[in-house]
Amino acid sequence: MPDTTAVGARVEARGLSVRVGFSRILRGVSLCAEAGELVGILGPSGSGKSTLLNVLGGWLRPSAGEVRIGGAPLRDCLGAGARLVGYVPQEDIVHRQLSVRQALVYAGLLRLPELRAGKEIERRAAAVISLLGLQDRAQAPIGTLSGGERKRANIGVELVTRPRVLLLDEPTSGLDPALEEKMMQLFRRLADGGRTVILSTHVMGTLEVLDMMLVMARGCGVYYGPAAEATAFFQVDHPAEIYKRLAREGERNWERRFRASRYYADYVERRRHGRSWPRIHTDAHGYDALGGTATAKPKAVLT
Repeated sequence: MPDTTAVGARVEARGLSVRVGFSRILRGVSLCAEAGELVGILGPSGSGKSTLLNVLGGWLRPSAGEVRIGGAPLRDCLGAGARLVGYVPQEDIVHRQLSVRQALVYAGLLRLPELRAGKEIERRAAAVISLLGLQDRAQAPIGTLSGGERKRANIGVELVTRPRVLLLDEPTSGLDPALEEKMMQLFRRLADGGRTVILSTHVMGTLEVLDMMLVMARGCGVYYGPAAEATAFFQVDHPAEIYKRLAREGERNWERRFRASRYYADYVERRRHGRSWPRIHTDAHGYDALGGTATAKPKAVLT
């Protein structure tokens, strides 16, 4: 029987602000990610990327603003949070003495008690291990894995529950360029399979796999739109130059430009109100590698 729980969900952030004492960590950040999109959150250190992910996942309550998952307020979804949203932090979330298979099975037993009696959890764990390319390391203790393998094992723990939304905080940090590219391609496949995947990153070398990109600076959202159009918005030749442009002209200046731009109108306001918006040019394909329903999620063709 096909599993339909792998279908993604729309993620909306509406004017999110987070204040700690006299400091504002987030300043009215908004975005709208459609089901099956791969969204990158970029920005210098201290720009609020990790804080935003924690708010989107429900682990941190915003001082102002709202998060909606699949059209429902996040507070109404938290009872199903273990399945609706998967979150992979920067630090390992798996016990290093467990094998990869044990870590995934135990995670399933804890989070999916209704499936304990059958073989479904073991089947899911095997499917996730195959998807992540860890078949040869399934019985190896996690403490013996390479950095890239450990990252994949951490992601696997979340994928066992088949979340509709997957949030990842700096999932490619510390990896060499070849491994980083492989990981980004993995996230691309997960999004093509139907999930909504949102990740934070500093890396500028593999942005072509993203559908949408949010650029943050000092807690402000200064761009949200197609990744391929970010350089044009910031009037630079290469994505790596975006940070320099921000530092030179200031985040509040760019925030005002963004809110007055067609990108804010098309990819925040129109999406929020359910009206039509420009779509990225696409070719339709994709299916859920974890046994889910085939989808018509298009993969972005960035030109």
